[in-house]
Order: sequence, then structure tokens, then C-alpha cells
Amino acid sequence: MTVDKYYEPPEVVERIRGAGGEMQLQRRGRDYEFIYNGVFLMATYNGAGEREMASMALKSCLRQNNLSRTRHCCGHSYTPAPFLKVLIGGLGFGLSLQEVLRCPLVKSVDVIELEESVVKWNRGPLSEVNGGAMADPRVRVYVNDLAEFLQRRPPGDGEGSFYHAVILDTDNGPGWLSRPGNSLLYGHEGTALLKEMLAPGGVLAVWSASPALAYRLLLAKYFHTVQERQCLEKTGQTSYYYLAF
Repeated sequence: MTVDKYYEPPEVVERIRGAGGEMQLQRRGRDYEFIYNGVFLMATYNGAGEREMASMALKSCLRQNNLSRTRHCCGHSYTPAPFLKVLIGGLGFGLSLQEVLRCPLVKSVDVIELEESVVKWNRGPLSEVNGGAMADPRVRVYVNDLAEFLQRRPPGDGEGSFYHAVILDTDNGPGWLSRPGNSLLYGHEGTALLKEMLAPGGVLAVWSASPALAYRLLLAKYFHTVQERQCLEKTGQTSYYYLAF
């Protein structure tokens, strides 16, 4: 795709009034864009970082637990039964979800998405960009505010109540929120709640459009290891994500 392609006039697919404000799905060539309350939020042509973050979160989780897709025993190789439980905060275009589902060790994926229209679009026109990820039987979608979900979630009462990976892509980053209520996710309270959701050896992954030093330092107060990674998008922009173990 040439650079000029990104400046083609967009075609509005649908504009609705959602729980957090005005949502607009628009198409530019073969790509889609989200406009949220009049502000550009994300586009499918900037999905490389989102996909990479999801993939690295799972790979890091497998390393943390000393597992791989293929194991060996008594001279024979075999693939362990699916066991990874993943939480995705923010459905977007379903690209993170699609990437997570590529891993055969993923047993279930819970998706928390505030806007019901985003869920509908992912089952409709956006299925062409996420490979129909919403139809996978491992997926459960909850239309809910992620901050409220964290605050109201009862304490874990067993191994099955924790996640091996928690992937957050709800904003343009800790310093560029799509809505004020999401500030809890990037503060002490939200970070502590996210950590409590992780199983031993679990990984937290958080996307950001720009470097967030203050947030990285905050993560370091709760996690043993924190990594900042960069990814070059098709448009030439650099996106960032954080992995915390």
C-alpha cells in the first residue's frame, strides 16, 4: 500500500452513540479506522504492534512456565493439551484476539469490550480482517467497562479464576486515554488489580502509541521484570508496548 492510500477519503460504514460517546467505523480502501468522539483511535493498517504484543505476551508466558508447543518424552514428541487462559481488554478490530487464537495452547479467551457496537462490527464487516475470530468457540465476550470489571471481580478462589496473560489495548496509551474513566487502569489501584488476576508465571501486556516512562516505572513497583518494546507500523510510525512478568 502506498502512502497516498492512507489519505483516500474514508467511507463511513456506521456512526452510533455508544456507552462512552460517539463511535464511527469507517473504511479507507481495504482498511478500517475507528473514530471515537471525533478523535482518531486506531486503524487496521497500524495493527503490527497490536499483533506483535499479543504474540510476545504468549511466548513470554510459555517461557516463564518452561513450556513450548512441542515437548519430548521417552523419545516421542507431543503437544501439551491447551491450558492457557487469556484476558483481552479492548476488542478493537479483533487483531489481538486473532493472534492469541493462533496459539494451540490457548484454552479460552475472555474479551472485555465497553461498546456493544464494536462487538457487532467484529462479527460483521471486521470479520474479514480478523479471520472470523469471534466465531471461535474458545472466545467469550463481555460488554463491560474494564475498570469496573476489575473492581467488581471477586478474589480468585482457584486456579481456574486466574489468567496466564492479560493484554490491554483500550487506549492510545497511559498518557492518551480514549475516556477519562480508563485512568484507573494505569494507576496503582488498577495495576495492583491486574497483577492479582495473573496466575504464577503470568504476563501483563499493555499497548501505547508513545513511550510512557512514568508508567514503566509504576509497573516496576509491582512486577519483577518490565520490558519496553518498539514496533514499526506499515505507515512508518513507531508504536510501543510493555511486558511485565
